[in-house]
Amino acid sequence: MRVILHIGQHKTGSKALQSSLYANRKWLAAHGIDYPVVGASDRLLRPHEMNHHALFAEIRRVVNGPSSAESVTKHLRALWDAVSPGSQTVVLSAEDLFDMHTAHEEAFVADRVPRAAAIISHELNRVSTCVNAVVYLRRQDHLLAAHYAQFIKGSNAHDLSLREFAEWFAPRLEADALVAAWEEAFGQASVRVIPYEPSAMPGGIVVDFFMRVLEIEPPPVMVPFPDDLEAFNITPSRDWLEFMRLLNRRTANGQRTLPRAKVLEAAFRDRDGLGRGIAAWLSPAERADLLATHAPGNGRIAQRHGLGPALFAEPLPQVTDGWEPPPPLTIERLHELEVRVRALMRPRRPFRRREKMTDSVDLDGILRD
Repeated sequence: MRVILHIGQHKTGSKALQSSLYANRKWLAAHGIDYPVVGASDRLLRPHEMNHHALFAEIRRVVNGPSSAESVTKHLRALWDAVSPGSQTVVLSAEDLFDMHTAHEEAFVADRVPRAAAIISHELNRVSTCVNAVVYLRRQDHLLAAHYAQFIKGSNAHDLSLREFAEWFAPRLEADALVAAWEEAFGQASVRVIPYEPSAMPGGIVVDFFMRVLEIEPPPVMVPFPDDLEAFNITPSRDWLEFMRLLNRRTANGQRTLPRAKVLEAAFRDRDGLGRGIAAWLSPAERADLLATHAPGNGRIAQRHGLGPALFAEPLPQVTDGWEPPPPLTIERLHELEVRVRALMRPRRPFRRREKMTDSVDLDGILRD
């Protein structure tokens, strides 16, 4: 039995991939491929019910103590019990595994990664002599922007600016060191590195994973999964993220704000205002400097895995581009975003409509703060 462990990275379409694998389990099983998820429901709305985040959590408890590795063994045993007889391939997927931190954590503990990789490698090699870890790597400038967006919109407790976030997130951009830890545990030949960019995977991660990793054509009619905000994780525009960040600050101070779910819904519905990624935050020169810092490590990954002279094919930012920093949020723009949020607010009792719609959030105070 072949075991494929998809370890991430974060922000490389993992939720969409996991949703697709989960929704198409019957078709996969008919082709000898099993995607066992213990305790998953059929709703497909809660991401951790259709991936292996629980496995990550068990490994993390072992790494942090005081749990023993036996807890990981028990969890994997439950997964193996759920595998259909005769399956030739088992797929496990948890994007938190790659750097052993969730997308919302501020601190980074480097030694978690080699310890966790050693634990999971040992456990998987007890049941199979053919174990492969697969990681999709995203270029550092794009990864920084995507993680920052997730950090802000994923918790109402976070209000760091991008530049503050970038300082402590820097170790998680060191792809070479992280990949090397997995190579040390699994063996270099058993780690598959795939650049996450359109030129490398024109059909997207789902098609790429089916064809390149599972080595099988995707289902002719793929079972759909919900157009769910968590599954697709679309990145809002800079204005929306700044709006959320300022609202988060007020929440942290115990001040009144807008319902978080409605803010997220309004942001995702604003398809004309989708983000431009890091290009909306850093100048081409700043992005070029960031990529130059990571170029040697990226080159070593590419060399070790036969990916050519460069890990990523996308052209580097041109410093001569006519980039200008985006204008700061104005009170008019804040009010515009607030109106979009309030349009989605539907009070349960009609008598409260006037009170609900006229109750202000003091947007002027947000800018003063």
